[in-house]
Amino acid sequence: MLNGIDISSWQTGIDLSVVPCDFVVIKATGGIGYVNPDCDRAYQQAKAQGKKLGFYHYAREKGYKGSAADEARFFIDSCRNYFGEAIPVLDWEEELSAGVSWAKEFLDAVYAETGVKPLLYASKSVLREYDWSSVANAGYGLWFAQYANYNATGYQDSPWTDNGGIGAWPFPAMFQYSSAGSLPGWNGSLDLNIFFGDESAWDAYASAGSGSTEPNAEPVKSVDDIAHEVIAGAWGNGDERRARLAAAGYDFDTVQGRVNDLLGANRQRIYTVVAGDTLSGIGAKLGVDWRSIASSNGISSPYTIYPGDQLTY
Repeated sequence: MLNGIDISSWQTGIDLSVVPCDFVVIKATGGIGYVNPDCDRAYQQAKAQGKKLGFYHYAREKGYKGSAADEARFFIDSCRNYFGEAIPVLDWEEELSAGVSWAKEFLDAVYAETGVKPLLYASKSVLREYDWSSVANAGYGLWFAQYANYNATGYQDSPWTDNGGIGAWPFPAMFQYSSAGSLPGWNGSLDLNIFFGDESAWDAYASAGSGSTEPNAEPVKSVDDIAHEVIAGAWGNGDERRARLAAAGYDFDTVQGRVNDLLGANRQRIYTVVAGDTLSGIGAKLGVDWRSIASSNGISSPYTIYPGDQLTY
């Protein structure tokens, strides 16, 4: 997993060589006329630092509202040199009543011309309030937002989110969990995010032919081969594993079923907690989603464990 920030003109001048982040997503445009004046400076600085990159369009920006087709054209023309090396995003916050069809038309227009499928950014509540199946089923990935509170925080390995689901999507690409991030090198607040994948997964989303629910390539290894790689830790854990397997063209449930067979998952196993353990660390060691371990043992937020605890999984 990767930790990163998203920024806009509110963070003009931020020095991305000193603020710790694996990636940065930058507001580029809004509506049919707004361009973030600090976008390209920040983009080029982050690129020079080897950061993973994203750029977003704010739909229906006040004072610049246009049709889905016109806003897509403005976004493409303003950011043409970014496509193929950074993840494009549609930020869906204004005038939600414009409808899912507006967002779908925008996303389709960008994909048709660039060959890259943008992510959709929206709050978790919006994902459940509207039927996004047309967008999810077309393979557009998801970046969702939900905050536990507005307290200052640094990066979190396992940020809180409710158990209400994310609507039509089987898994998210990214999660924005705070708007009150506090990181070295910047005196103000920052949006903090976790990306459920590694750098190669990020690059897959950024490349032509990208998407979340449609595979990028035909599987070239057997389910048994992939299951053994999963057990060896080659495909990550939890949402990262699900996203990477889907991007590579494998059915997660089929692969995970074979993994469970190989590990004898139908038999109860016990792990004894030692000093310094965390649930996420235990999950990584065992190749098991830490949330499954927490659920199986009745552990809830703040997910406290103690040396000597015996956890079944």
